[in-house]
Amino acid sequence: MSLLRCVLSSSRPLSMRLVGLKPIPRSDGVKMIVRWGSGGPRMLRYRMILGSQHEYFKKLVFQYFLIGAIPAAAIILYSNLFVGDAVLCDHDPELYEPEEYEYYKHPISRFLAKYVMENPKISYYKEIYIIERNQRIERQRRLINQVETLQALEGMGAFPLHKDPSLPRFMVDDLDDFAEAHNFKDNPDKKF
Repeated sequence: MSLLRCVLSSSRPLSMRLVGLKPIPRSDGVKMIVRWGSGGPRMLRYRMILGSQHEYFKKLVFQYFLIGAIPAAAIILYSNLFVGDAVLCDHDPELYEPEEYEYYKHPISRFLAKYVMENPKISYYKEIYIIERNQRIERQRRLINQVETLQALEGMGAFPLHKDPSLPRFMVDDLDDFAEAHNFKDNPDKKF
């Protein structure tokens, strides 16, 4: 009953009284609404909610445990109990040659070697192809350099830049040896 009497008798609205707002008279006669807080300095204090971060971390650990550790443990347990290690027996090479993955003892290693890793024969042929391609490119570059040098000596070719090229003496000697070895001699009967 006293709350009702207080509400009806006061000129301030109920929301102002509940929040702690009080009208303050100013010097010009206008009332100003001010909220009276605590008497400490005006600053925003941060406070970590205890347990919220730990609960989230526990939830993530449990989730990743369910997603990763339990299936991995089940697969390992199944392969160790029911499949077992492989034994490579003596065989007749004329009748049967084992595949690369059959040389592995553990079933998980065999599975990875068969379905995940690359076949060693294919890896070997890839490396051989890369070596041959690099040798072919190098031979082609050497031949192009020799042709350009011969064209510079003769003053011929698609783009003769100089009529009288100045080449180092060792290059001229090498070209003379190359021309003699491959029978590139001046023959007045040949017409180019």
